[in-house]
Amino acid sequence: MPRNGKTASLAAEVLLLSGLWLGMCADARAESTTTPKQRAYPQVQDLPAQPDKSAMTPDEQSKLKKELIDARDRRTFKAGGSAARPKTKKPQESKTPCRRRSHRKRNRQRRASYARRLRR
Repeated sequence: MPRNGKTASLAAEVLLLSGLWLGMCADARAESTTTPKQRAYPQVQDLPAQPDKSAMTPDEQSKLKKELIDARDRRTFKAGGSAARPKTKKPQESKTPCRRRSHRKRNRQRRASYARRLRR
């Protein structure tokens, strides 16, 4: 096989580019192992740190509970009734028969008429 300059230069370019590409991959891998990246979401096993103090003190909780009860009572008073749920009306009975029943009856009639036609 004769060697010409084009084949040799092409082989040299391929070797050079593959070496550069492998070097970049090795750099990227080394960087990823040394510096952890910030993730958008925490890992499943990473639990958040427990706060040193609670969000509300017991005094604040009782004060807020009292304010909520007062607001509910004011709303009930303005509405002029009890705080119970409003009564819902029963759905009225439909004057037309159930669609399913009417379809069943119609299908029964169709089958009977078809059977009569076959007997003739």
